[in-house]
Amino acid sequence: MRIAMTTVPFLPQMGGMETVVALLARELVKLGCEIKVATATPSNDKDALSYEVIRQPSRLELWRLYRWADVYLQHGPSLKFGWPVFFGRKPAAIVHHIWMNESSG
Repeated sequence: MRIAMTTVPFLPQMGGMETVVALLARELVKLGCEIKVATATPSNDKDALSYEVIRQPSRLELWRLYRWADVYLQHGPSLKFGWPVFFGRKPAAIVHHIWMNESSG
């Protein structure tokens, strides 16, 4: 199965979402899935990971990623990375990593 994951924050930044996305991608590769992660996070270092990382993708690259995937998994709601699901018919999901309070308390 080919899974495309998108996330605004990612390695080499450190944080909860970055860690969850990296661990999930690594473990899915161990299960035999092909994984590609698109992120807004730049890096000057070469990624030494068991999956492809697409950094600061253009709209065309994002569309190609969506078309490549069997499943589109978006970490954190973002129209910047989520728009392809409005033009296709693939299974897609959004993972929301933080607690949101109501403004009324």
